[in-house]
Amino acid sequence: MIMRQSDYDLIAPRYEEWMLERQCLQWQAIEACMVSPIHQPILDVGAGTCLVAKWLMRDVISLDWSRNMLNLGTGPRVRGDFQKLPFADHSFGTVFSMSALETEEGLNKKLSELFRVLRSGGRFYITVLKTEDLASLEKVINTFDLSAWRRVDANDAVLFYGQR
Repeated sequence: MIMRQSDYDLIAPRYEEWMLERQCLQWQAIEACMVSPIHQPILDVGAGTCLVAKWLMRDVISLDWSRNMLNLGTGPRVRGDFQKLPFADHSFGTVFSMSALETEEGLNKKLSELFRVLRSGGRFYITVLKTEDLASLEKVINTFDLSAWRRVDANDAVLFYGQR
């Protein structure tokens, strides 16, 4: 089922109650692969309640399409569309996207936007919950000019990470 913005606005008050444990497991998988230092600025696409900003304890620009989700977060927050990011090309050193790729249609466009805003040499960390479309996801990732990327099946999710 594809969720709409209004669906996320409605579930915002209980989102962390429902998803925090799962998101924590995904974050542990990311931390195991994370390279230091984390290049700034940092973008979290599909940020929900801004968990990445909370866990990193530093400024992260959190983008989500649900105002109610973002209102529960901290730090710089931008309401926007994953398929049309309101940022200049090559403007982020690190990009995160946890469990957001499969929330709406347009995988090619979403990945294109994510990699458009990532600097050369920048790092990305993407987790997905739905495994049934992994072959198509990997096929799309392979179409981008990435110097390195990996897929790891970890902690109730699939983690893609690498460098542009």
